[in-house]
Amino acid sequence: MVSITKLFGSYGANCKLNDFNDEMKFFTKMSILDWCGVAYAAKKEPVSRIVSEMVMEEKGVNQATVISSGHRVSSRGAALANGATGHALDYDDTHFLFVGHPTSSALPTALALGEELNSSIEDILLAYMAGVGRLGAVLAPLRPPDTPGDAHTGPHSPWHGSAGVGPWSREIEFN
Repeated sequence: MVSITKLFGSYGANCKLNDFNDEMKFFTKMSILDWCGVAYAAKKEPVSRIVSEMVMEEKGVNQATVISSGHRVSSRGAALANGATGHALDYDDTHFLFVGHPTSSALPTALALGEELNSSIEDILLAYMAGVGRLGAVLAPLRPPDTPGDAHTGPHSPWHGSAGVGPWSREIEFN
């Protein structure tokens, strides 16, 4: 039996930019621009400060940057802190297929891993798009047809967005 992590990993690892249509590329540009503006506005919010301080206290390897402070921490810590900052005001992008905020998890993960691995901007964008694509494919069918338009699909959104990104960026042995 194939695990869901292995399934997500194979999707992310095999994506190419040409696999995405112009609509997805436009969505990517708008979502990233939106996330950057919201994250900048939220960088002094209590949750941003608290999570940033928490990941700095972990004394992780200097792999990636926390955007609210400029400190370098582990890529995992940077993804967590930057995801919290980007979602702190809850004005970040909304994907209406499953009603969630895919950029809050997928972009910080792609940026942190991309920084750690010294990846090209094309590879970082591809990782982000793979994460969001996986998120939509998994969560859209789970949304009941009578769900109110503003109701979030559920707490699984960040996990799925990050899971679609992570395996793209490195060789991972799935057991």
